[in-house]
Formats: sequence, structure tokens, C-alpha cells
Amino acid sequence: MAGLYINHDSSELPENKPWDALLALIHEFNCAQVKASGLTLNSNLENLIRQSRVEDVRYALKVVEDKRKQEVVKNPEGLFYRVLVNRR
Repeated sequence: MAGLYINHDSSELPENKPWDALLALIHEFNCAQVKASGLTLNSNLENLIRQSRVEDVRYALKVVEDKRKQEVVKNPEGLFYRVLVNRR
């Protein structure tokens, strides 16, 4: 699944319904991981997660988690957003 982007064009696939269902599950899983970490999702973050690779989302979560262990993070959602944008 490395290098998988969720904002692909699946119109070329013969049966894109199963592919779309899989991508929707991946998106929901990523959002659930972010929510479980204590971050609040808004529509901008959800769109960014949808357009990002799974490993980039996990990396951004790890950075936020590590930073929280070191110091108080006043805006963890902003840190997550910035890390994720910089990884793209």
C-alpha cells in the first residue's frame, strides 16, 4: 500500500465500486486513528488526510505524540496539519 493516494482517478478501473469502498475504509481508519490520538478533525483536516498517504498520516501522528511528551502543545491540530503538509 506504499505510495497509495486516496485522491486517485478510479474511472479507468473496470469495477471501481470495490476500489472506492476500500479507499473509503482506509480514509475512515486514518480519521479514527487521528481522533483516537485526541485530535479534533475539521473538514480541512479530513480532506488533507484523504489526500495523504497512510504512512504520512502515521508519521504526522508520531511527531505530534512525541512533541506532546516533550512539552505542552497548544495547537496539536495545527502541528499535525503542518507536519502532514510538509511531508507531501
